[in-house]
Amino acid sequence: MSSGEAFPCAEADTYNPCSLSHFECIVKPYCLTHSYLRLPKHFAMENGLFNKKCDVIIRDERQRSWNLRLATHDCRVHLLGGWREFRVANDLNAGDYMMFEVIANGEKPIWKFRDKPNPNIVSTRKAFPKEEFATCSSFGQSHLECIVWPYCLSRNYFRLPRGFARANGLINKKCGLVIRDERQRSWNLRIDTYGYGVYIAKGWRKFRVENDLKEGDCMMFEVVTNGEKPIWKFYGTATHKPFGQSHFVCIVRPYCLVNDFLYIPTKIALANGLTNKKCDLIIRDDTRERSWNVKLRSFGSSVCIKGGWRDFRDANCLKEGDCIMFEVVSNGEKTTWKYNGKNSRKDAKHHRNQLTR
Repeated sequence: MSSGEAFPCAEADTYNPCSLSHFECIVKPYCLTHSYLRLPKHFAMENGLFNKKCDVIIRDERQRSWNLRLATHDCRVHLLGGWREFRVANDLNAGDYMMFEVIANGEKPIWKFRDKPNPNIVSTRKAFPKEEFATCSSFGQSHLECIVWPYCLSRNYFRLPRGFARANGLINKKCGLVIRDERQRSWNLRIDTYGYGVYIAKGWRKFRVENDLKEGDCMMFEVVTNGEKPIWKFYGTATHKPFGQSHFVCIVRPYCLVNDFLYIPTKIALANGLTNKKCDLIIRDDTRERSWNVKLRSFGSSVCIKGGWRDFRDANCLKEGDCIMFEVVSNGEKTTWKYNGKNSRKDAKHHRNQLTR
């Protein structure tokens, strides 16, 4: 175990393999309910971790260390035993940044953990135009996209991801905050630090009520200026729909493998105005900086991805039973979705439940 205490889990699924010996990742919300971390395929392959069962030692810059376990399940390599303790020890939350560096491979690999970018390592992540920026992370120092969680409504505060707070100099800071929107309205709020967390507290309830924010809604903030009293701009995302209308899961069925199309859930098609629509669709994979041009087509009351589905399926090594998650980024003449990777059946059931709330 660790030289420190024992702590709980998360899984991160937003990756940026910098090289064979480094990878970066962002902790996603669903990761907090699992007791493992899924490693990037490229990183695992290049470091000979597939089908390997062994211990791994993770050390940090404070000379702490943890003993975890590597194992392969369903063609993916995971950090298992000890991951939960590691996450809690480092107070990792959704949106937080992590970097791991391979110090030594062998029977018992040794990695170094960083919770901020290493200036000596050049990230391969490219910047997206602001309208395409998708996830809260320290890479997007001036943008934050997030989901309204239940605690935001019951406790009247909003916790900022540590990566974003650190990148903008908000750690241990207590100051006023001005948030403006596209309708020229503005709100005076307050940023405070409690323990390891940075929060928007005073003024949050008024801001939330006046923007009619509900559980599952998407929000995006842009940092206009930092300083003694930061100024942010508030956007509803392009869809500004509840989580269950802008995020959905599809299960790869046998027909998806023998035909060049994938059916979209009817409720998603209706919520996003896709019925009877014929248009191009861009599917982005922000974690690996890839994209595919496919087509949306309607057949009776059904909507499907055609023309390009086979390329997308093969590029992601999809097989029967895989649960794949998409996020609607924007609608319009050329609709844009984000591909959020494969999820477990348990995650797929959770998201389907959100659709029926």
